[in-house]
Amino acid sequence: YMNKKLVRAKPIAHVRIFFKNLAHMTGLASV
Repeated sequence: YMNKKLVRAKPIAHVRIFFKNLAHMTGLASV
């Protein structure tokens, strides 16, 4: 899976994306 390489190369970016998605799921993105 292509994103696996990106996760290893840029773990911080992956974390930011994860929290961004989490925020959308919980509705915090609209705050």
